[in-house]
Amino acid sequence: MIYIIGGGITGMAIAYNFLKKNLKVTIIEKNKTLGGLADSIKINNTYIEKYYHHIFKGDDKFLSLVKELGLEDKLIWNKTKMGFYCNEKVYNFGTPTSLLKFKPLDFRDRIRFGKTILSFRKSEFTDDLDNISAEEILIKKSGKEAYEKLWKPLLKAKFGYRYQEASAAWLLGRIKPRAESRTTGMSSELLGYMTGGFHLFFEELKNKILDMGGTIIERKTVSKILVKNEKVIGIIINGKKIRTDKVIYTGSVSELTKICKFNKEYSDKLNSINYQAILCVLLEIKEKLSDIYWLNIADDNIVFGGVIEHTNFVSKSFYGNNMVYLFNYLDRKDPKFKLPDKEIIEIFLKDLKKIFPDFNEDKIVSFHVFKDPFATPIYDKGFGKRKPDYITPINGLFIAGMTDVYPFDRNMDGAVRIAEELTNLINED
Repeated sequence: MIYIIGGGITGMAIAYNFLKKNLKVTIIEKNKTLGGLADSIKINNTYIEKYYHHIFKGDDKFLSLVKELGLEDKLIWNKTKMGFYCNEKVYNFGTPTSLLKFKPLDFRDRIRFGKTILSFRKSEFTDDLDNISAEEILIKKSGKEAYEKLWKPLLKAKFGYRYQEASAAWLLGRIKPRAESRTTGMSSELLGYMTGGFHLFFEELKNKILDMGGTIIERKTVSKILVKNEKVIGIIINGKKIRTDKVIYTGSVSELTKICKFNKEYSDKLNSINYQAILCVLLEIKEKLSDIYWLNIADDNIVFGGVIEHTNFVSKSFYGNNMVYLFNYLDRKDPKFKLPDKEIIEIFLKDLKKIFPDFNEDKIVSFHVFKDPFATPIYDKGFGKRKPDYITPINGLFIAGMTDVYPFDRNMDGAVRIAEELTNLINED
């Protein structure tokens, strides 16, 4: 029996792949539902993700799995609008025309910014990008002014005070798929979603796993991975010892050292991977804020890094009202992360009114606050050399998670890809 720790998309895809090879698999998930960061809640008889999600046309691995599950007809593709909040004003952004009208930059810097995006679209990954900071390459390509007003706020929104450590390899891995998702002439971005939300995908995948003989254990925690002579011999789940010689771990790698004993060198390697937490507020409101789907915030005085109006991407007819995400990536030790939901809402709404002065609390139908302490690894310089391989020093213990998608940013397509790679690796073994 192969035990998979974590029931996010990576763990579920691994289980599904093994079951197709007639291997016995058990998923252990500490939460009451599967999906990980792509888990959903129910709003007015439909589902919406706790944290904003969409897919790209180039997400071949994920789209292949969607087709295999018979859900291809549930996919919807829409053009979206991007914006920037800068100098206390909302600007349209993301198209050649809007870039030329973007007044916070002078004309020369607007042209350089556009050329930077095009250069990333055509660029290929090289080993040296792992050792160069995103800041360095952006200043070189776009200039100091464009970096300070546009790129720097985007990096800070993602990595907080550690924004200068982000690698150029990660930057390319994040921008390239987005640039390639744009229609002819870079005029608009085409993004994908699923009718009924991605909850439908996870439910179908869960049912497939169960129908094929897989086992899913929810609301249970693995407290220890048992090792003898550098080999896995079992696990302990809520105090119960279970024998196994194969364990796949899909969580944050720094947490793995708390349940499995490694040599000092390997423990230090895993603990060197730092993570950012996320605070995400989901608002259900009566009136939409704008026509923009993704509004980047280039203002250090605003607590959140972006406003995502989900119902400017997917019809509000699914939900009955307008759905808006406000997100803030931050250090896990940041005091805001530990605040009660009510205080978080107050802070976020105060800043939302700065951007949209006509907004008030009377327009709110409901709100939800979601937190995750391990939302994303900090993909810093040299990450490619430090990230752990699938195979660990412990025979029978494998790692598959958000570290493995690098240099690309973590997303559902990357999760399906690493699940496929790990399945093939273990199958060969």
